Amino acid sequence: MEKLQYDDSTIEKKQMVVVAYDQDDYGYEAKYDLNIIDVKTISNEQKSFGIIYDGKNAKSVKKAISIIKQSLDPKIYCKPIILLTDMHSNEMPDYVSKAVDSIIPVKNLKQSPKTQTLITSINQKIDSIILENEQKDTNIMLRVLRYAYCKNIKFYPIKNIKNKFGYSYYSISDLFDEEESLPTVILKALDERGLLESTYVDKAHSCPECSSVFINFKEVCPSCLSSNILMEDLIHHYVCANLTPESTYKENSSELTCPKCMKELKRIGVDFDKPSVMFKCKKCEKEFQDPNVLGECFNCSEKFPSESLNVTEFREYELNTVGKNAAIYGMENLILEMLNSEQNVMDTHTFKKCIGLERLRIQRYKLSNSTLAILKIAEGDKALLRLKNFDTLKEIAKEMKIMLRTTDVLTSLSDMTFGILMTETGKEGSELALNRLVDNINDLLASNVEGISKQTVYKVISVSQMTEEDIEKIWEDVNV
Repeated sequence: MEKLQYDDSTIEKKQMVVVAYDQDDYGYEAKYDLNIIDVKTISNEQKSFGIIYDGKNAKSVKKAISIIKQSLDPKIYCKPIILLTDMHSNEMPDYVSKAVDSIIPVKNLKQSPKTQTLITSINQKIDSIILENEQKDTNIMLRVLRYAYCKNIKFYPIKNIKNKFGYSYYSISDLFDEEESLPTVILKALDERGLLESTYVDKAHSCPECSSVFINFKEVCPSCLSSNILMEDLIHHYVCANLTPESTYKENSSELTCPKCMKELKRIGVDFDKPSVMFKCKKCEKEFQDPNVLGECFNCSEKFPSESLNVTEFREYELNTVGKNAAIYGMENLILEMLNSEQNVMDTHTFKKCIGLERLRIQRYKLSNSTLAILKIAEGDKALLRLKNFDTLKEIAKEMKIMLRTTDVLTSLSDMTFGILMTETGKEGSELALNRLVDNINDLLASNVEGISKQTVYKVISVSQMTEEDIEKIWEDVNV
C-alpha cells in the first residue's frame, strides 16, 4: 500500500492535505493534527482535505471540519473534504457523514471517478469566484451562498434529537459557531431576500421562550395548575336521569348502584351510558370537566399554555440564479453586476490605474477636472442581512444608473462601499449629483431594511490634487 507523503500527499495525483488525530493507526503520515490544525498554513495548491476517521474520534473530526469551514477564505472553507475511513456512513454520526463531500476506504486509497469528478468540479467553482485583493468573506450570508455554489448542494433538514430545534442542516452547520439556530435563520433570510428557493419539508411546534421542540404537554387543574389530577367517567342513569362520577355509583359496593334511586346498573347502553368524564384535582380538591393544557419545555423549563406555541417551518433550500451571481461576484457586487451592461465596471486594480492615468491627463493639459467619489451604503453587509427583498438592490442600481454617465467608472472597495471616477466633473457638480443619489438610496433603505440607524454617505476628492500615495490610502481606509 502506497504511503501518503508528509509534505506532498497525493491520491492518484490529486493533491490532498491529510489530517490525522494523534497517532495514525493506518501508517500514514499526516501533515496536520486534528487538535492543532491551522488553516492559515494550508496552501491553496492542495485540492482537498482528507480527514482520517477511525470510529473513535468523531468529536475531533467534527472539530477539524468546523475549523476548515469557519475560515473566511472561500479557497479554504469551500474546499472538498474527503473522509478516509473503513467504516460505512451508517456506522458514523450524521454530523460527520453529512458534513463531508465524499467517503473513501482508507485501506484502499483509490478515488472513484465520481470522487475525482467532484473534487475537480468544486475546485473549478472555487476558481470562478471573483475575489478582490484577497478579501475575506466576513458576511455569513455570502459564505452560505458560496458554499452552496461550490458544492452544488441543496440544504435539507435532518431530524436530530441532540438539537433543541429538532432538525439540523448538517452540510452547513459547521460554517457557524455554537448557535444552533443560525443556519435556519440565515437560510430563511436568504430565501426571503430572493437568493434561495425553498420547498416545504415539515413543521414543528416549539417553546415560545427558547424555541426548543422538546416539550411535555400535560393536563392541569384550571385553579391551581397542578398536574396531579384524577380523571373518571361520568355515568348517566337512564331511569332517574342521575349524572354523577362513577365513584359515586360504587360507594357501598364494587357493583354499580345509582346513588339517587339505589337501583343496580347492569348493562351499559341499556341501563346507563358514559357521556363524558370528570376531573378532580388531588391538590386543591376542585372538580372540573375541562382541564387546561400546559406545556413545559425540557430545555428551559418555561411553562406556557398550548395556544402560545411557536410554529417553525423546516424547508429544503437551493441556490437560484440571483444567489449564484451573489456567490460568484459578492453580495455588494450584485449592484455592479446589474450596472455592468451599461457602465464601466472594473476591478480595483484596474480602477486604481484609471485614476492614475486620469490624474496625469488632467495635470498635463490643465483644461478640466475629474473627481473620485467614495459612496458607502448605510451599515454595509448588516444592511444586506436585513434587506426585506433583494429587489431593493435593483432599485439602488437603477438610481445609480440614472446619476452615472457612460464615461464614469465604478468599482467595489469593500462591503457596500463603491468607488466612482466621475470624469470631466468638478467637485461641485459631483456633490450635487451625489446628494440626490444618497437621498434616494436612504429613502429606499428606510422602507426596505429593518432597524437601520445610519445613513448612506459619500465624500468627493479632486483627482488633480491626488498623489499616488493618496490613491493607495483610499483602499487602506474607506471610511467616509
